[in-house]
Amino acid sequence: MRKLLPLILLGILVFAAAIVSRLPASLVLDRLPSEVSYNAASGSLWRGELQGVRVSGQSIGRVTYRIKLLPLLTGRAAAFVTADGPSLTGRGDVAYGSDTVTVSDFRGQANLQGLGLTDFFEAPLVGSAEVEVDRIAFGPSGCEQAAFRAETDVLVQSLGVFGGEDLTLSGEGACQGENLVLPLGADSSQGSVDVQLILSPEGQWVSSMTVQPTDPRFGSIFQGAGFRNAEPGTWSIERRGVVGDLL
Repeated sequence: MRKLLPLILLGILVFAAAIVSRLPASLVLDRLPSEVSYNAASGSLWRGELQGVRVSGQSIGRVTYRIKLLPLLTGRAAAFVTADGPSLTGRGDVAYGSDTVTVSDFRGQANLQGLGLTDFFEAPLVGSAEVEVDRIAFGPSGCEQAAFRAETDVLVQSLGVFGGEDLTLSGEGACQGENLVLPLGADSSQGSVDVQLILSPEGQWVSSMTVQPTDPRFGSIFQGAGFRNAEPGTWSIERRGVVGDLL
């Protein structure tokens, strides 16, 4: 009997796994936060597809997922996720465990206009942003790990005062203490622009922009938009908020 016991336990485990793997995706997805909605779900608990996904009213589109088994043995939930919609396209690994969310090996592109946000000039945000994430881990104590790169052409429309030159913002994000920080910069013959985005563990964000135009006559434009002349030839503005208010 002792020799048979491991085989019996293994058989029970395989049987249970077979049952769980056939559970409909909607059984778990119906427990998603109220901010997340979808039109239809297909597949199983382990592998499935969601159609018409929306997060707080923002359309994400089609999302597919594939749950990984091994992390479950250590109490973590991990999945390979693919998003294909009007506001976001991308794919990568997402994991959750010990109240920490980890995103790794993610490549994606966002349509900024579809997010319904405004820029520093209070105009609708347009353009696109590309992100390559090696790893981002964010938990209760804040930023634990971060190595990612971002690039956006948002200034082409948002800062047309520079004559429509290629002002592609780019930079690399990292942890600074408990905060997740992404500095972005761009240069042209008309001047330089530096943007910094900061996310705190409490969900508070800070975005700042500093512009150094080569032509001092541009100063009146920035002053009219609420920028402050912190130093001679330098104009800055800062905005603050809570992530939940953006969703």
